[in-house]
Amino acid sequence: MPKSRFRPLAIAAALLASTVLPISGVVAWSLAGGTGPDPRARPSAKPMRPAQRVQSIAFAPYGDEVKAVEVREHGQCGTITVLEDRAKPKGRKLQLPIIKVPALTAARGAPILVLNGGPGASNLPGGLWFKAIYAQHDVYFIGYRGADGSTVLKCPEVSAAIVAQPLGSAASTQALRTATQNCAQRLSASGIDLRKYTIFDVVDDLEAVSNRLGLTKVNLVSESYGTRVAQFYARRHPKRIERSVMLGANPPGHFVFSAEVNDKVITRLAAICAQDAVCSAYTKDLKRTIHLALTAGRRTGNPRINDEATRLALFTMLFNREDTLVFLRGAIMAEMGDTSLLEQASGMLQAGAEGLIVGDLLSKGAIDVYRYDQLRPTFALTATSMGSPWDTFYSSLAAGWPIPASPPKYLRAATDRTPTLIINGDLDVATPLVFIE
Repeated sequence: MPKSRFRPLAIAAALLASTVLPISGVVAWSLAGGTGPDPRARPSAKPMRPAQRVQSIAFAPYGDEVKAVEVREHGQCGTITVLEDRAKPKGRKLQLPIIKVPALTAARGAPILVLNGGPGASNLPGGLWFKAIYAQHDVYFIGYRGADGSTVLKCPEVSAAIVAQPLGSAASTQALRTATQNCAQRLSASGIDLRKYTIFDVVDDLEAVSNRLGLTKVNLVSESYGTRVAQFYARRHPKRIERSVMLGANPPGHFVFSAEVNDKVITRLAAICAQDAVCSAYTKDLKRTIHLALTAGRRTGNPRINDEATRLALFTMLFNREDTLVFLRGAIMAEMGDTSLLEQASGMLQAGAEGLIVGDLLSKGAIDVYRYDQLRPTFALTATSMGSPWDTFYSSLAAGWPIPASPPKYLRAATDRTPTLIINGDLDVATPLVFIE
């Protein structure tokens, strides 16, 4: 699971501030085909306020409606208007929010564009963490089309469908597919062209902002899904990017996850538990304990436990240490006869679904669904594997969404000559080190 980001970002800041990046030269993706879609979501930011003219985009201080004190004190907000379809000059327009955090000291390096994880989540910050990257660089957060600004692709139909039928049942699969179809039809009927909310359109928005602000060079700091945006930006506009830092890099093809990786992470956790006096006192075989938790509903007949919801909860909770510990505690308690935490999985799933911007999740993440035909047999839970629950869930959603064709060259690896620092972990189900090796 992702390591603490304080140290890596401190390293990133030092590299971006230095005259010569220690890790330079060629970074080549060797895999054809991470934070894949991130089931965790940040709420979409509130609309930007009127502003005064600075350069060619208007910026102004935040008002009291912004809850994050540091953003309110240091950040400036602005808006850029872009075409939904750049081939239609008189067509529909989008207003995208921009947050600028001026360098906390004297700016001496190229500005930094921050590209957060997702898709299905805002790119705007809830606070200013990792102060080191703000020391000598102006930092920009540019709203993701579809998740920020005037057009947010929300699908309340999907949240309703999740609780309408037992997750994992044939009825649930059909309900999810129908819900996304209904959402797509509703959004399209309102005049939204869902074909124009891809990663490539996000890259074009970043370039539009860079041009409007006169940014000759920019640095990129990205994580999870944002690293895919960073890769495509560097491929399409290589002369614009000075340096890039990727946290949890997600190469092409890896918005589809891996049952094999999931199982290796669980095996590794079990080995760590076996070597820990406290953990091993509660379970002698953590892998078995987890598998028992994933089948508790079927084994006990408890109607308050949905095994597919439990399996999906495990995958999403493996994204960070704190949530992983909560799930492991629930699995151990269940083995001892207390299934209360497992019974909460469905409620957790509902809360998470309500936070996701499902239309954005599908518009960007579906670029990799071509891999489903090959990998679908690995998605299910078996006696020896937890399978790939997120892919089981996502494939039901994607079946009801219009997916535009992507340029074939972006479905496979490419050489990127941008000086790049990549930080991935090996105890991580979303963006494991093996995806980029």
